[in-house]
Parts: sequence; structure tokens; C-alpha cells
Amino acid sequence: RRPERFTPMRLLQFTAGAGAMYCGSCLHSNTLALHLSALGVDVTLVPLYTPTRTDEKNASTGHVFFGGISVFLEESVPFMRRLPKIFDALWDSKAALYAVGLLNTSTDPASLGPMTVSMLRGEAGHQKKEVEHLSHWLDHQPRFDIALIPYALLLGLAPSMKARGLKVHIDKGLLECDFGQWTGAELKKLMKLPEWSTVQRAPSTFTFPGGESFIAMQTRMVTAIDRLRAKHAGGVIVLVSHADPIKAAVAHAMGTHIDLFQRIVIGTCSVSAIAYGGGAPIVLTVNSTGGSLAELRPS
Repeated sequence: RRPERFTPMRLLQFTAGAGAMYCGSCLHSNTLALHLSALGVDVTLVPLYTPTRTDEKNASTGHVFFGGISVFLEESVPFMRRLPKIFDALWDSKAALYAVGLLNTSTDPASLGPMTVSMLRGEAGHQKKEVEHLSHWLDHQPRFDIALIPYALLLGLAPSMKARGLKVHIDKGLLECDFGQWTGAELKKLMKLPEWSTVQRAPSTFTFPGGESFIAMQTRMVTAIDRLRAKHAGGVIVLVSHADPIKAAVAHAMGTHIDLFQRIVIGTCSVSAIAYGGGAPIVLTVNSTGGSLAELRPS
């Protein structure tokens, strides 16, 4: 009997460009897409806001959705929200987006707040035209099996993805630690606070003002991993998170106390792999940034 033909899973993955800068998040998304492709997954990496800049082969598609200039204009100028999308071609071009990316600009949380809320509203927000443009493109693509939306700001896309049969699951257990009142503060200023030494040397005793503790973050992360691996027992799952939650998960798997988890290094674009079975977890690799993951496949 001839074996049945294998059909690879089709994955729609989004990544946010950062203009002319090297962005850790962009690099992570690109590396993940390349590794998944090497494992046989049919990955379509879609850039948003600006083209992505990478230090290896760029796995993203050529077309940029939610062009950064359009997103800003539609938030700031009501007339632009009604302008037919065809007229946006000039400022949605790669040349225009790259030129804007070269500008030395800073972000002001107070001024970007309304646009953030609008983006989270998806088709109900001021960027409705951008959501419709992406939806139109999706309608003309072969069906994807699952969509990976790695940024909370893009959750407004979830209803549109679900409407097209894509499996979209929002798991807050994998989010970054809730830094509370420290969120958005400059690291160099935080390092001058007397609490900083506690964060580094005895994190188990520290709770961020208005946020969560390191222990709560580790418990949340490990609980999410346990729930997801139980749901996909015997399979391989890929989870994307931030450095500290990944450190906390690795420390838990290794039986390392949370007070020592800062000794674990989790770099940008790195991959850490843990095997779970009937006994204790087995840490296969930590902070891997080169080579194929094929050798981690069970024999």
C-alpha cells in the first residue's frame, strides 16, 4: 500500500517591522519562521507597519500590511479613514516606509494611547480599512490552518482570523511579567532604585508595584505550559514568550530556585526546548541561536 501523501501544516505568522532598526522581536519571528519551515511547516510570515530588517535570510513576504504611515494618518486625520485604499499606495510603498523608518523619532505613551485602543478594536477602530485590506488578501490565499499573533496590540485581528476558519487562541499565561508601575520606565533609571538589587538577587521576595511577583509569573507560565502540553499530549508545541518568563519556565524544569533564575541567559531569537514525559522534565537545549532543530526530534 502506498503511503498517504503528507500535507504540511500552513501557518500564518505576523511580525511587526521596526523601520531601519534591528528589532529583537522581528529577529525572533524571522528565526522562528525559518526553523519551522526547516521542520516542514508551510510558514507565511507577514510583516506589519514597515518591512523587517534581519541579520539572516528574510523569511517575510514582500507586502507590508498596516503600513505605519497609513495607521498613523487614519488615526490622526478622519478623512484618511474614508479614502479608498488604492490611494494609499504611495505611503504604503516600501520606499516611503523605509524613509520614515530612518527618522530619529521617539514615542510618547500619552499620545499613542488612543491609537493603541483603536488598534485593539480591530474592524471597529479607526484602522478598519487596514483590517479589510488584510482580510481581502486572506480571502485569496490558500486556507491556513492556524494563525500566530504574537503581539497583544494585534489581538484586534482575531475576529477576522476566526471568521476565516483560522484557529486563534489567546493565552495570557505566556505574557511578559506584569511590571505594574514600572512598565515603560527607562531601565537605566530603574537600576538606580534600591529595589533593583532585590530584583536581581532575591526575586522570590519581590512584587512589582501595582504588578505581579516573580513567583506569580513563574506559576502562571508553568501552569500555561502544563495545560497546553496536556492538550497536545505526545506532540510538539511551539510557545513564544519573553526572556524572563522563559527563564522562569526553564528554571522550574531544571529544579532551580527562582532566586537563581537570573543566572540563566535567554537571548534574542533563541530557542529553548524541554521534553515532558511521565517523569521529571528533561531540558534538551537552552538559549540555542544557531543550527537546525532537527536533531531535537525524537528518534
